[in-house]
Amino acid sequence: MHRCAGHRASHARGQGKWCRVCSSHQSARMGSWQTHGRGELLSHSSVRLERQARGLLMENCKGVNQTKEWSSVFTMPEALFSFISTLNLEIAEAEKNDIILEFTPLKRVNRSKPTVYYGTIDEEFNLPDGVLVGIEKDGKSYSAEIVTSEDFGVVIATEIDLNLNRVYRIKYNMAWILQALVDWMEQMNPHCDRPIARGVLQPDESFVSVDYGVPGMFESDSLNDYQLDAVCQALQTNLTFVWGPPGTGKSRTLSEIIANLLADGKSVLFVSQSNVAVDVVAKQVIEYDEPSVQELRQQGLLLRSGYPSLEPLSQWDGVLPYNIALSQNPVLARLRQELQEKKDSLMRKLKKGSKVQEDIKLFTKGLEALMDIVRDNVAILEGKAPFVATTLAKLSLTKALHSRRFDAVVIDEASMVNVPSVFAALTLAEKHGVVAGDFFQLQPIHQSKHRKVKRWLGQSVFNSSGIRDRVIEKGTDRRLVILKEQYRMADEISALANSLFYGGILENASDQKRQAIPREELLLESRLVFFDVSDCVRCNTLSEGFSRVNPQLAKVSSLLARHYMQQDFSVGIITPYTAQAKEIRGNFLREELKDQVRISTVHKFQGSEKDIILFEVADSFPQKKPSVLVSGSRESFLKDNSPTLPLINVALTRAKSQVIVLADLKYLRSRLSDSNVLLSTLKHMKQMGAVITAKDGVVTKGPQRQLAQAASTLEKKPVVEFNRAGAQEILACDRCGSQRMSIKRGRSYYFFCSKCKKTRTLSEEDLGLFLAIHQPTCPSCSGLIWGEMSRNNWPKLTCVECGRTLDSLAVHRCLVDGNK
Repeated sequence: MHRCAGHRASHARGQGKWCRVCSSHQSARMGSWQTHGRGELLSHSSVRLERQARGLLMENCKGVNQTKEWSSVFTMPEALFSFISTLNLEIAEAEKNDIILEFTPLKRVNRSKPTVYYGTIDEEFNLPDGVLVGIEKDGKSYSAEIVTSEDFGVVIATEIDLNLNRVYRIKYNMAWILQALVDWMEQMNPHCDRPIARGVLQPDESFVSVDYGVPGMFESDSLNDYQLDAVCQALQTNLTFVWGPPGTGKSRTLSEIIANLLADGKSVLFVSQSNVAVDVVAKQVIEYDEPSVQELRQQGLLLRSGYPSLEPLSQWDGVLPYNIALSQNPVLARLRQELQEKKDSLMRKLKKGSKVQEDIKLFTKGLEALMDIVRDNVAILEGKAPFVATTLAKLSLTKALHSRRFDAVVIDEASMVNVPSVFAALTLAEKHGVVAGDFFQLQPIHQSKHRKVKRWLGQSVFNSSGIRDRVIEKGTDRRLVILKEQYRMADEISALANSLFYGGILENASDQKRQAIPREELLLESRLVFFDVSDCVRCNTLSEGFSRVNPQLAKVSSLLARHYMQQDFSVGIITPYTAQAKEIRGNFLREELKDQVRISTVHKFQGSEKDIILFEVADSFPQKKPSVLVSGSRESFLKDNSPTLPLINVALTRAKSQVIVLADLKYLRSRLSDSNVLLSTLKHMKQMGAVITAKDGVVTKGPQRQLAQAASTLEKKPVVEFNRAGAQEILACDRCGSQRMSIKRGRSYYFFCSKCKKTRTLSEEDLGLFLAIHQPTCPSCSGLIWGEMSRNNWPKLTCVECGRTLDSLAVHRCLVDGNK
């Protein structure tokens, strides 16, 4: 054992790195320092900073309480000390939970190095775009970067070659990116004040605003008055907050701000949480029709650092630092191509049995040395370019970017980002800081329950600056510009959002600027539909976690989605729970999930929009109480940052033409108070829209036929009819075509053709069609039976009326005896 003097902590010697200050040990796991006696995780450089900050606090801040309220003014040493200690608390918690996923690459997006792959993962996950992960191949771990992730799909970039349709393990820990932010902050000089960054920690009355005078601006007929105000204020002052509710053109406004700054000869850093958000704004900037901006592009001075997710990727060729570095050095580019071609040729010979391993190693080393030169050139480009667009994660990991200064820093999606990350980015701003987001949408995510973590990592800079509270109390703040005119939602949907979330500030653009589906083409001819499934569904909690799943509800929402998919409308199904999202996805083909319908949790949907949104609330009996995700009120959101209000807000405001909410109202009313946001939403929808009630006889059949009965009864014309003959054709024997198919039981249940004696495994689709054709009933209440195949390929049958799960004898009677 080795004692680290001054820290009262013993460290076990082993593999890893040793601190140069006191020779104590750092774990081999990336970024994990051994725990010191104080109970917080602090690297030795942060210990030095802590001592330095404490000294400055004693000198300059005597009598100041270190546990400050939001209204207090922070000095740089105080801010850095608070953020680093808080981040280390979160790192300690995050290190306990490695994320291990199975990744199956399905497509090569490009052919150059690094190679970008699109593939699927076995679980939906929430990782920031631009972070580094480990990917295992042949027993070794290699580095890869997350380009973007959507639902259960992910795009990664890596130097190694991956085989398509092969399963690889991806490993990640949230502590890694947090440690990168800590490392960056430890390099900051606490003596050097950064007033723009500190502005996000100060209330309105204490912030010192700098007025640069009335700016010269490009004339733009495409901006509304609110957007013009935002551009003008951003160019005129040193710190501007832009509140952009759904569909108000926030990205368009930010691109206009950036283009005007560039035309004025100023350097700009644009960052956001996701690659998609970065791409949307960056694309508008690099295509901006202004000679001074286009001249910068032609000179290779507009950079998109990282990996774009917006296709086609060819549109980014002239702004990617890697491509620019090679184009500026054709000799280097030609040498790299020759080495790569020779290596590829040797790899082909290796597969044929040639002994060329040593030659391959030689060319690999040559390529690696050449890539080191390219990376150095990329760093030079990133260190001088007047415009760089990238993710916040990439910014933390890229020294060439976070070690320089910019005239302006523009941050999008700031309401989803923790305070230290926004603060760190704004320390790079010399003259202008622009922070954009919507503080009534999703908030930052954290794991630790420590009060400091909740304060700094669980809330956004709209809280720490006092913006949100001041808007709620007084309606305005001199640093804030509100974008009020929305271009997405139909009138009824925006009215619902106005009433529940935005206090009436949203204004609708003209109908010509909003392309809503005609009401006559919508289910029930209503923009708002509540599908009450009380007494018809049951909710389960997965044994391996707390995520909730409701199979019957998943089938109903899937049928509704298919109705609209057949009309070529864009459809999204949103649920609070990962397990339910996975359940719903099981009802669709891979091709449908890629092109026709999007299914995911709310956190993956922010920033997106669809013609039709189905919002599923899986909570139902026999659960004792609804989850915390849907249990909150407006008051609990304002006081304790409860996730319910932003979650429901995001779900509803993704829709352009229609919102359909599916929920068990009877269960929710029995478990939630009247102030609950979800109940308030359902109350408004019942008053302003249409209701389908499953229990009242309007919808009385099993899930395959619920939609048909609901639509034909309430809409006067059937939307979906069950085709019995078509179902029997699907079930027909694939050898002889006979429809004389029955279910038999051996070691498992299987289909049997009585004509040619061929058997086939019973699939979930076969089971569903069989039940829809024969309509067996429950022995308890005579309700219709519905079923699914369990993980061990055994049929699980449930009554849709009473919720009874049939035992093995009853299952046999329904499937075998019932079809003789």
